[in-house]
Amino acid sequence: MASTGRRRWDSLAGLDNIEMPPLVADSDADAPAPAAGGPNKYVPPSMRNRDSGESMSRPGGLRDDLPTLRVTSISEDTQENNLRELFGSFGRVARVYVGRDRDAGVGKGFAFVGFEDRAVAQRAMENMNGRDHDSLTLNVRWSCT
Repeated sequence: MASTGRRRWDSLAGLDNIEMPPLVADSDADAPAPAAGGPNKYVPPSMRNRDSGESMSRPGGLRDDLPTLRVTSISEDTQENNLRELFGSFGRVARVYVGRDRDAGVGKGFAFVGFEDRAVAQRAMENMNGRDHDSLTLNVRWSCT
């Protein structure tokens, strides 16, 4: 089809009297972005003011630098309290997360155990890796978080 120089919407019936918005000139591309938080204006996350501590990771925007161990080969019946008790014998456990199936609620065979002190986490990893628990042999490594 040969080009007639007309835009496709120019030839559509019923659109003859519609005024088209002006095209953005190249000189407008270097203009500063509109201020964040203006009325009825979407502001992309990369341009939002982050001084308020906005973060997806933790409340207050603090980065999570806890020494964390990944524990695999745990039974699907293992609960957070079981692991907190098991690893708590080495020192203070800050948090425990057991991976669970969303629908069935059973464990997926892995967990993360976070400690407040890296030396305690190291000692727990050395002592718990290869240990039998609930008829399974635990695999304990550093988490890559």
